[in-house]
Amino acid sequence: EEGAERAEGEEEKENEATERQDGDSEGERPQNVVIEIDSNVYTYRRRKKMSDEDVMVCQCVPKQGEAGCGENCLNRMLCIECIDDHCPCGAKSFLNPNKGSVCINQQFQKKQYATLEKIKCGAKGWGLQAVHALKAGAFVTEYCGEVLDEAGHLERKQKYMARGQRHYYFMTLSSHEVIDACRKGNLGRFTNHSCDPNCETQKWLVRGDLCIGLFALRDIAAGEELTFDYNFERYGDTPMR
Repeated sequence: EEGAERAEGEEEKENEATERQDGDSEGERPQNVVIEIDSNVYTYRRRKKMSDEDVMVCQCVPKQGEAGCGENCLNRMLCIECIDDHCPCGAKSFLNPNKGSVCINQQFQKKQYATLEKIKCGAKGWGLQAVHALKAGAFVTEYCGEVLDEAGHLERKQKYMARGQRHYYFMTLSSHEVIDACRKGNLGRFTNHSCDPNCETQKWLVRGDLCIGLFALRDIAAGEELTFDYNFERYGDTPMR
């Protein structure tokens, strides 16, 4: 195990996580064991804490009985999720005439994932499919794993190469961080590559930290395999779609 400092509560989450016989692992655990997680695990730093001054507040005007922070939300257009306590459409906003929050720009925070199912895909191994039909632009799932710095990424890559590992689950998060979903991850890790994909990855700023989400490029039928283009990587620290 790395001696790096973990975020508060991450160790408890790890202990509560279940194990599946699907992917690769290392250390004392047997091969092909994956620890299921529902949010990123930071291996070398704590999660960011935002001050009130750091929070980006949108300019949405909530209306009675209507959802807020839709397509025209400034934060949404910048790929930044609203924080309910600071959002005009949030539960505590004096501008909000509704009982409770009507902000719908909190998909990562509320884990509003599509219903997904892992499937066998022949020579490709495991894949992922949507249980129900998805509309173009729909949020499919977050790509979760361990967040590594450059040194941690290099060390992991060397370990995997030394043991002859065939499959890698790295995804570039920023210019200095990489997500590794090899030994800890969620269903997003099973999404296969395609040169004609039906999904894409987007980077969003969620409570100060970058996250990667999978979004539908077009309407997707129930039971259709979900894919994205592995070769289309994003670099830099800017949220983008």
